[in-house]
Amino acid sequence: MGEPPAAEKQGERVQRTGATRVKSGIPGLDEILEGGMPERHVILLTGGAGCGKTIFGMQFAARGASETGGRGLFVSFEQPKEELVEQCLQFGWDLEALEAKGSFKILSFAGTSLHVARIWEAVETEIMAFKPDRLVLDSLASLTVHLDLMTGVEILELLGVDSKDAGFMPTGDAVTRKTLMELFKRLKSLRLTSLLITELPENGAALSRDGVSEFLADGVIILRYSPEKEDSFSTLQVRKMRGIRHKREAFATSLHEDGGASVLIDSKR
Repeated sequence: MGEPPAAEKQGERVQRTGATRVKSGIPGLDEILEGGMPERHVILLTGGAGCGKTIFGMQFAARGASETGGRGLFVSFEQPKEELVEQCLQFGWDLEALEAKGSFKILSFAGTSLHVARIWEAVETEIMAFKPDRLVLDSLASLTVHLDLMTGVEILELLGVDSKDAGFMPTGDAVTRKTLMELFKRLKSLRLTSLLITELPENGAALSRDGVSEFLADGVIILRYSPEKEDSFSTLQVRKMRGIRHKREAFATSLHEDGGASVLIDSKR
C-alpha cells in the first residue's frame, strides 16, 4: 500500500490491550471497544432493515476519517452516490466537501451488471489509487446477489477451474462461501480497517444472510431495530472482537440531525 496511512502519521491511534486502535467516529462505540476499532481488522456490521447500518458505516468512513486526518472509502452496491450525498446532508455531513479535501470517496455499483470479479477489480484499483486507511462495503448481501445470477461457466471461472476439465457443477452455496473467503483474505492483505455491512436474518441463529461472514470476520457488531424506545431506533452489541476486551451488553443508540448516530453508554436495553 506504500506510505503509512495518514491517521498513523498524525498519531491519532490509541494503544490498548496489545492492539492498535482507530477512532470510529461514532460517539460511544470507542468506549464499548475500550479504545476504538482494532486497526486492520475486518469487522462485520449486521442488522435488519431500518436499524441504521448504512448510517453507521458512512459515519465510520466519512466522519471517522475526517476527525483523524485519514481517508475513508465507502463502496455501495445498493444506492447511487447522489442519493447517499443527499441523505447525509440531514446530519450535517457535506460529503462533497470531504471529497474535495481528499479525505473521503464514494464508489457506487448500484444497478451494475458487472461480473463479481470485475467489481472487485474496480474496488482494488480504487484502493490502490486513493490509499484509504478505512473501508466500508454496503453491503455483502447485495454483492452476493450477483453470484446468484452467474452462469455455470462463470462460477467455475471464479473458482479457477476450466469448465472443460471440471466434470461437475458447483452449487450456489459453494460459490458464495469460496467468494467470501477470497474477499476476506484480500481485505486482510490490503491492511485496511474494514467495515462490511450485511443483513441479519429475522429468524435463525446465523448472524448474516450467507451464514459464513460472521466466522470469517475479525469482529461482529449487531444492530437490532427497537421501535418501542422513543429516544432510540436500535440497540448495538459487540458480539465478538478478536484480540481485545470489549463490553458485551446491548446498548441503545440515538440518531440526531446535527451529528448522526451515537451509542448511549448509560442506556442499556
